[in-house]
Amino acid sequence: MMQRIWTLTRYFSHRFIFSLNGIIYAVLALAFWFLFFDPRQGSPDFDHYFFILSGFGAGITFLVTLTLAGQVNRSEHFPFLVRLPSRVEYLTAVFLASLWVSILLQGLTAVLTLYNGPDFAAGQWAQLIPVWISLDIFAVTIALHASDFITDKWSRVYFYGIVAVLLSINGTENAPYAWLSQKLISFSRTLSNNGMGSVSGSINKFAAWMNSSAGDTLHKFTALIFWPFTAIANGIAAHHFTPKQALAPAILLLYAIAFYLLATDLWANKDVEFIDG
Repeated sequence: MMQRIWTLTRYFSHRFIFSLNGIIYAVLALAFWFLFFDPRQGSPDFDHYFFILSGFGAGITFLVTLTLAGQVNRSEHFPFLVRLPSRVEYLTAVFLASLWVSILLQGLTAVLTLYNGPDFAAGQWAQLIPVWISLDIFAVTIALHASDFITDKWSRVYFYGIVAVLLSINGTENAPYAWLSQKLISFSRTLSNNGMGSVSGSINKFAAWMNSSAGDTLHKFTALIFWPFTAIANGIAAHHFTPKQALAPAILLLYAIAFYLLATDLWANKDVEFIDG
């Protein structure tokens, strides 16, 4: 199995790197380096270097995965899929190829920025690599759910809808909850006037909770979910990671595993439709 996956990974990577898309992404990486790390402007700070390249790596990984997933979803690759004992091997090869190409692009940019760039100690490199790799792996898994390659019916809408709701709650103050509570109370009065007292009572209790502790409870819940990203950002800003913050990359990998398992389930059970091209 590993030999089949490795062979497919090399094939997908080679096809992508030497395609027009691969050349475009390489040019984009060079343009990013020149724009954000112009060697004529001197050495950037460590936190600037760390933060900007972390964001670039996650972003380029997301885009590369989308592009490569579109390439492997073409009908010319159908003979590969039907000869595999499991569809998951095909998906794993796409995952590894996307990750490998993205790491190459991020690594190219990181090396170029060292020209007239910052001098890092070994301990600083030990902080960089786990964060970059965990962010890249996480970006691959969420990008798969955005691609037609994995999407099954409304799965993409559900996945990113939930993410959007969590992000919205995480950045929302208590005012919207008070407004929603008032609307629920008005609705419960309408129900009570129409002889639905039991339902009205339940809605009133829910409205009271929304007006009292809902905002704080939901905000704490979403803050816990997004804690790895906050911990990484705080660690970069402080120039070092505390023992607790150092766990953030590992938690991101757990998220990535969960999203990958979800992707394998969708891919294994969907009706595959390859694109002519």
